[in-house]
Amino acid sequence: LESRGFTAVDFPRPLFHGDTLAAESTILELRDSASRPGQGIALFEHRGYNQDGELVASCRRNALMFKAPPASPHAAPPAPAAPGS
Repeated sequence: LESRGFTAVDFPRPLFHGDTLAAESTILELRDSASRPGQGIALFEHRGYNQDGELVASCRRNALMFKAPPASPHAAPPAPAAPGS
C-alpha cells in the first residue's frame, strides 16, 4: 500500500556500470496497524550484491501492507519448505 520510509541505508562497496546485481529481501518484523484493521506494518531488510557476491547496498524499509485473509478450513495445506531453508 505505501512505503513508510527507509533507514540504515548503506553502500559498503562501490557499484560500477556493467555490474550485474542480485537482490534479496527478508521480513524482519510484522505488526498490526493500530489504526487500520486488515492492514499491518512490515519491516523489510533489502540487500544488493554484485556479480562477485559482494554486498554493495543494503537498507531497511517499513511498509503498510494488506494482511492475508484468514485461512479457510478447506484450504490446501502449505507447501513443504525447500531443502536447506
